[in-house]
Amino acid sequence: MIVEKDILTEEQPDRRLLNHVPDADGVRSNSDRRGFNENDVVERSKKNIEGNHQGVRYVVDYPVDVSLDTRKSLKHLQGHVLNISSSGMLLSFGSAEGNRIAVGDVLGLRFEITPGTMPEGYESKVKLRGTVVRECVDEKGNKSFGIEFEETLAEYMTRIRNRYTLPAAAFFMAVVIFLVIMMRTESVLYFKFNQWLYLYSIVAAIFLLSRYLFASFYRPVPIDKDYTPPVTIIIPCFNEETWIRRTIISCLNQDYPIDNLEVIVIDDHSTDKSVEVIKATIDELIEKEARYNVASRLRYYVQPKNAGKREAMAVGAKMAKHDLLVFVDSDSFLNPFAIINLVQPFKDKDMGGVSGRTDVANTYTNGLTKMQAVRYYISFRVMKAAEAYFDAVTCLSGPLSCYRKDFVMENMDAWLNQKFLGSVLPLATTAV
Repeated sequence: MIVEKDILTEEQPDRRLLNHVPDADGVRSNSDRRGFNENDVVERSKKNIEGNHQGVRYVVDYPVDVSLDTRKSLKHLQGHVLNISSSGMLLSFGSAEGNRIAVGDVLGLRFEITPGTMPEGYESKVKLRGTVVRECVDEKGNKSFGIEFEETLAEYMTRIRNRYTLPAAAFFMAVVIFLVIMMRTESVLYFKFNQWLYLYSIVAAIFLLSRYLFASFYRPVPIDKDYTPPVTIIIPCFNEETWIRRTIISCLNQDYPIDNLEVIVIDDHSTDKSVEVIKATIDELIEKEARYNVASRLRYYVQPKNAGKREAMAVGAKMAKHDLLVFVDSDSFLNPFAIINLVQPFKDKDMGGVSGRTDVANTYTNGLTKMQAVRYYISFRVMKAAEAYFDAVTCLSGPLSCYRKDFVMENMDAWLNQKFLGSVLPLATTAV
């Protein structure tokens, strides 16, 4: 049996497991230690919603064609990218080539971002300029240089997209709409033969096309950095030993006040090594990140028997200390700014629940994962975006959603005892 390896982005390791968490004493914020001011943090949060991970570095291995026009003797050099972010890269050369470059030089860079090495949307051939801002030398004498891009990759991709992709997408969308209308013309011509059937066909076509129209008007809720209500993240887990560690760390590693965030892992009596991984992860976080009060903010509970995902979620809701409940699947990984974005709509006292946007992490693994990525894109960025325009999302997603705790508790019994065709839905068959 051949097991296909997932193609996932690999972030540059950090000496801290919780490198996005702001300091508990408030003396130094997450923005301070990265060189951004508070307004920049808000702007970065907005950009992260759009997929522009400016400060995150990814481990890659790209060949780069480098040119330096100011030196006539230097035509082209071949370098290798060791890591890259939206704002710059770490470029490596051999000792001979590296001696021809100095801090302050402006380089012309040509390289290709291969699929799966950076977040979806960045894969493309790139041609831009960058400035050498620092130099490093390893023990073998090989030199590497920190390069700051003239414009961020996010800005570059947006410019290229606006020039080519958007007009092409608009053209093909117009073609699709035209074809749908032509197909529905048949329903009009034959309407008199079966009014109900063809009426349904016409209404369904209009309804689906309208989703794309209303989705274009959707805008994320503006971020108020001072609005950080207390939140409990609940992770129901069943047989997820491979991914649960990464999920737990991503939930705790939030750019969010530590006093207002707790994480509860509910293991639904797993039959693999999930519980061992959960315990080891919690112990590691407590040992290495004690300054962030991990021991009081991260806990777990093991169900005495398998009862299903909903039951695990309900147990977590009862254990939660805070008034907002965030449910996260045990194979989902949160962006460091996910919670600060997710809670903003709750400034409206009538808001009962909010769905986060979910993308497929292993899009480029195979054809099936690519199709799944398209499905998720349409589901969240079209269907749910259109519904959100009316503040009436019909289904909040399992991978990431947030509810007011009092609403969950009020409807707990009805939720746990849902019926289909008169029979209670079996909880034990539902697993994460």
